[in-house]
Formats: sequence, C-alpha cells, structure tokens
Amino acid sequence: MDAADQLRLEQMLAEHAWAAFHIWDRTQRGIFPKGTFEATGGALLCGLLRTAGGATWWRSAKQTGFPPGFVLDVDAVLAKNGGASVVVNPTKEPPEDLTGRCSEPRPAPMRSFRVTSSSTLQPRALPGAVADLVSR
Repeated sequence: MDAADQLRLEQMLAEHAWAAFHIWDRTQRGIFPKGTFEATGGALLCGLLRTAGGATWWRSAKQTGFPPGFVLDVDAVLAKNGGASVVVNPTKEPPEDLTGRCSEPRPAPMRSFRVTSSSTLQPRALPGAVADLVSR
C-alpha cells in the first residue's frame, strides 16, 4: 500500500472510531439505551479493527487518541467476539430495547413565533471603522 492509500485508510478508521466514540459516550450518559454501543457503533468498528490494517491502526490509536473507558469497551467487544465476524441481529429485526424509544410519544410541534419588524430595533452607535464598513 502506498503512502496515500495508507493515509486514506487511517483517516477512514479514525472517522469510524470517532463516530463510535460518540455512540459510546451517549450510551454512557444514558441518552441511548444500555447496549446501544455494543449493538451498533462498537460492532461496526470492531469489524474494521479485525482487519490487518485496522488492528495495526488500533494498537497505536488507542494509546493516544481516545479516553481509557472507550478503549476498554472497544477491546471488550473485540475480545467478546474473539475475532469472529460480529452478528448483531441475524433476524434483521430491530432489537427490542432499541425500538422502545421509537414508539414513545413525540413532542408537540414548535409553536409559531411572531416576527418582529426590523424597524422596531433601536440603532446603536458603532465605532468609526466599523461604522465606515457597515455604511458602505
């Protein structure tokens, strides 16, 4: 692999890891239901990290680029699946715990807001240089 392709590979892996990190972080904070990271971003990321290029990149990236808790959880997902392909849902049906939120009531649409005419705004004095630029 030439240097340009190596850089592309590393950037793609970094983007996937960063996206997986955000899913992990929101799962840790309780925004997403427990198990979301393992079933989605973690599973997809680990599929990439099981490749030769992904494994090499992860050994280096996990030392400097990510919080220790995220690294531990990614390594746990990698170890749990022991190098085999991740089969998250062989039935292709959404997991129960992830669909519960979809059926929750949705918030009401936003209310209309009254538009204020710009003629009701009071002019402000601007410093000389700024006033010169604005008045052009």
